[in-house]
Amino acid sequence: MGKDDDALKTLIADFIAAESEPGALDRWVERITWPTLRELPAIAADAILADSLQLCVRTHWLAFLASLREPAREVQLVEAAAVFAADMALRGRPLTELFQTYRVAQKAVWDYLTVAARAFCGADRDEAGFLIFVWDRASDWLNASIVASVEIFQAEQDRLRQGAAAQALVTVRSILDAPAGSSADPRELSTGLGGYPISSRNTALLLRAETPERVSDLREAAMQVARSVGSRNPLLVSPGGRDLWCWLATTGTPHREALLASAAWFGERGIRAAAGTALPGTDGFRLSHVEAQEAMRISLRSPNARPITLFADVEILSLISTAGASADRFVQRTLGELAEDSEANARLRETVRALLTTGSVDAAARHLTVHKNTVRYRVTQAEALLGTPLASGRSEVELALRYHEAFLAPKA
Repeated sequence: MGKDDDALKTLIADFIAAESEPGALDRWVERITWPTLRELPAIAADAILADSLQLCVRTHWLAFLASLREPAREVQLVEAAAVFAADMALRGRPLTELFQTYRVAQKAVWDYLTVAARAFCGADRDEAGFLIFVWDRASDWLNASIVASVEIFQAEQDRLRQGAAAQALVTVRSILDAPAGSSADPRELSTGLGGYPISSRNTALLLRAETPERVSDLREAAMQVARSVGSRNPLLVSPGGRDLWCWLATTGTPHREALLASAAWFGERGIRAAAGTALPGTDGFRLSHVEAQEAMRISLRSPNARPITLFADVEILSLISTAGASADRFVQRTLGELAEDSEANARLRETVRALLTTGSVDAAARHLTVHKNTVRYRVTQAEALLGTPLASGRSEVELALRYHEAFLAPKA
């Protein structure tokens, strides 16, 4: 071994001995801890986290100094650092704050080693060699510690989420299975649901991914609807498979447009959703879910269903669809030849529906972006196929058209 290597070993040994002194160690802990606490006041305000951070810094430095005596090898995260990462997750701190603690430490280490190199090397020792050796080892130590800490943090977060999710699913199933008017304490139910305010008005939302690859988008989809209706604390529960259950708590009834605002986004990602109506309390929580299930049933049956189906829009279809073949016969009898599949008939049915929905020829023309005379002409043609004036059975024709569009029309 050359003289330069021996000299560097001696220099490193002197550095380790000096830095391991109790006074020097205390100064090091302060050098790292206080800048971190200044930049992260949330940690400073939490006595447990602040104490955990100080122990983490002390243990890291002692273990790093000891490692300098040995050949380079795989870095193992010190126990205090693992505890600190887990504590951060347990106390609800974001991952960015964990990264920030290491960022502050990394800067402090570099600043200190630059100063220490001059003090320990003087004019007759290899300052550059000392800096290169110690900084390379410090960089490897910090990088490996960050990776391991992030893994522990995320694993603890996942464990907490799974535990909370499991409890919420148990509570949800107990509510859905209970008879109407059950006397369960809403406050206890809210606790079991992670703080969800069940006494408010509850809008149930069911979401389904068309493919397994899109399951990861379901939570963001639910949060988009929640933001649109102003629900700050939505309840999200995964029953398994490609489905997600959601409840939106609001003080009033969400606007229809707000519930449908994300429909295009849903459609692009192959997500299908169904929503119940906003109903109050525990019974409303349960009944809105039943309505959402029924809206989803209609959506899955319909070849031309939109990405988001509202129970309020399909309630009458829900009732008539249970009639099965009788409903089909009602549609055929009411629409007559207008029910036959052709491009021309599809335009006529669309025009009649627009007229019945808007209530006037002018409004229907605006809705269809055609001239009002075109609307009149098409209505005359449709009445010929119906075999009766439209005015003589408006309600029956509108219902038959809605049913035909939902269940009998070919997929667009």
